[in-house]
Amino acid sequence: VLRRMVADHAELPLEAVGDTDRFLSDLHLNSLTVGQLISDTARRVGVKPPASPTDFADATIDEVVAVLERRATDADTRADEEADRFPAGVDAWVRAFAVEMLERARPADRPAAADGSWQVLAPPGADPDPEALAEALRQTAGGSGVAVCLPPAPDETHVGMLLEAARAAMDLGDGGRFVVVQHGGGGAAIAKTAHLEAPKLDVCVVDAPAGDPRVAQWVAAEAAATCGYAETHYDEAGRRYEPRLSVVPVGTHPEKLPLTTADTVLVTGGGKGITAECALALARRTGARLVLLGRSDPVRDAELSANLERFASHGADVRYVRADVTDRDALAAALAEVQAETGPVTAVMHGAGINEPRLLAGLEPDDVRRTLAPKVDGLRHVLAAVDPAKLRVLVAFGSIIGRMGLQGEADYALANEWLSGLVERWQAGHPHCQCLSLEWSIWSGLGMGQRLGRVDVLSRLGITPITPEAGTDMLLRLLAEPATPTTMVVSGRFGTPSTMRLRRTEQPLRRFLQTPRVDYPGVELIVDVDVSRRTDPYVDDHVYEGRRLLPAVLGLEAMAQVAMTLTGATRTPWFERVVF
Repeated sequence: VLRRMVADHAELPLEAVGDTDRFLSDLHLNSLTVGQLISDTARRVGVKPPASPTDFADATIDEVVAVLERRATDADTRADEEADRFPAGVDAWVRAFAVEMLERARPADRPAAADGSWQVLAPPGADPDPEALAEALRQTAGGSGVAVCLPPAPDETHVGMLLEAARAAMDLGDGGRFVVVQHGGGGAAIAKTAHLEAPKLDVCVVDAPAGDPRVAQWVAAEAAATCGYAETHYDEAGRRYEPRLSVVPVGTHPEKLPLTTADTVLVTGGGKGITAECALALARRTGARLVLLGRSDPVRDAELSANLERFASHGADVRYVRADVTDRDALAAALAEVQAETGPVTAVMHGAGINEPRLLAGLEPDDVRRTLAPKVDGLRHVLAAVDPAKLRVLVAFGSIIGRMGLQGEADYALANEWLSGLVERWQAGHPHCQCLSLEWSIWSGLGMGQRLGRVDVLSRLGITPITPEAGTDMLLRLLAEPATPTTMVVSGRFGTPSTMRLRRTEQPLRRFLQTPRVDYPGVELIVDVDVSRRTDPYVDDHVYEGRRLLPAVLGLEAMAQVAMTLTGATRTPWFERVVF
């Protein structure tokens, strides 16, 4: 059945489609088409389609058939439940979100907890004073908990203290609390992951100006009010803010990109994965020279070799250099040699990274440092090896995991949080350079999430993967908008994480805005509505052959109410040339 559907779509004879043909490489079908063909085939043979069919963009026919056969024999009712939790919308989407700080009042304190004890971990000379903070927590928050105080610029030497504090808090069990005090970031990723791995642990992150004598009382008050996860920021005037994600308007067509054929782009990440796809898209659009940097040997790495051939087939001016970004001296020597031939590096696309998932209980400081090395130290080494005055574009590939945390990903989350912080600081010191730290959601068919087998798992949580076409297009569009924020989350649907919230406005009281099921302000809104004879007596006036019907005009009204709410429109719309 699948072969026949592929053949019909591609206008090929059936015998031209073989069991071992790959959709992308051999049959030249894009990922969206592949997803539709797999879904249609699954429905035709009575099997629930995979949650993320675009994951199979370059699978073979027989690989997909094996998956569908397994689904046919599994008693898998979970797929139906997932469809109910996260109903499909009219289309998939990818958007860029910026982090905004919105002034908010602190919620009321929760009921007072029984007396307990608070442990505060802090480096020497910490702010606030650990003893004063512990006393404030005992008096104001009560109960038992663990707090950790980070310096304004935490580094690898503070990793062990962060892990110790998180594990001690998780060991408290139900009713325990974990507090992270920071001055400009550095520990939120660990806090978020601790909450996700121990959902009954109340966790709060407080970011406040260093040296302010009010910090201890602010922290104690936040701990007293927190149920679940909370993150707050205080400014020097004592105003309280909470972070929220909001959609960033981005042009639909990238007109003018900041690079030309005269530019040399250094790309870290080994010439594979999403960084390589983005580099190729950039080279094809601008003609810029590419220097791909990685540890692998193309002679022994078939994927890398194939990618280099593909780059050349598209006419890209590409050179591959073997070097390890974590080795500062070797990297500097390699780049000095390259720049002597190609000219100075004028753009950097940093995608190097490793991800070896482990729960916090089994995570050691050396594990964290190993994960930090390519992302954070690697970018530092690259920036030290190029001329900052000539660098005009810096793009770092981070992850949404650094923004929301994820079970088993504390070290990877921390590495991505620190990566964004590093890019923000570089931008502040080099205003002539256009900097982007893109915290990508998971991609389909490519990248770390695909290699770790997480795409289907995350799809069950309402997280929609980014297709390669949509991801590369978004990168080009963002590069064409120099005024966009430095750090952005780039994602499709990302579920409903308790550790990351969207900016919302109060929805109007309209009949058909009853129960939101999927709600991304300014992007997508799906609601459930219960219609009954009691609340909607008009249904008794619309009966056909004994069946009560929803009148078409009320269907149009429901659409109008949802559309007005989603777009923020205030004028009542009208419909023209309606056809049923």
